[in-house]
Amino acid sequence: MTFNTGNDLIEADDLVGLIADTGVAIAGLQELSPRNAEALERSLQEELPHRVLYGEYFNGKGLLSRYPVLEHERFEVPSGRSYLRAKLEIDDREVGVFVAHPPPPDPRFLELAASPYSCQDVAAMLQRASLDIPTLFIGDFNCVPVNRSYRLMHRAGLIDTFRAAGRGPGLTYPVRYQYAGIPVPRMARLDYIWATWHFLPVGSAVLKAPGSDHRPVVSHLALAAKT
Repeated sequence: MTFNTGNDLIEADDLVGLIADTGVAIAGLQELSPRNAEALERSLQEELPHRVLYGEYFNGKGLLSRYPVLEHERFEVPSGRSYLRAKLEIDDREVGVFVAHPPPPDPRFLELAASPYSCQDVAAMLQRASLDIPTLFIGDFNCVPVNRSYRLMHRAGLIDTFRAAGRGPGLTYPVRYQYAGIPVPRMARLDYIWATWHFLPVGSAVLKAPGSDHRPVVSHLALAAKT
């Protein structure tokens, strides 16, 4: 699952309940607030016992996993944001996971389609990845398929799992006006789970969630046998 939690827009109990109800094995979170990081640290110990949580509001990231986390790091990308990289052990195999959140376009600088940092951030992330092992890239990528950053992921051979196995447009943003809580119609698909060829997308869906201005995306993936 990927979910931009909207900073403190979602209540801690609602976030914990959402993740528990989905039954996911791996959850990547963006805009994780200190309050929600603390709540997750105390929760889901049986379902998702392995976690890396940085509650830092808009720069916050989180990873919860059913599988052991062998190693993890935070690294800075050209926009100045910090991304999360981890290596998990799944069925005696090493699996890479990245939790990313490139910046959105800033209309104050006439950035209407995408931030110029978006593609740079994605390129820096891909340089840090080992695409010869199973790897997932989870996040609010603040892009749509016509943007350069989306095309960069596609050219790297990565699978947009919702596009491969989801139904409908998969719109995830916006759900509400951020500062007033007023519902608004969703207009864009910004939230993605990308996978290397080692994964077969079986199904994918956009879920409802209270609070956040984004909707979470869940993908069911089958990991191919070792060759």
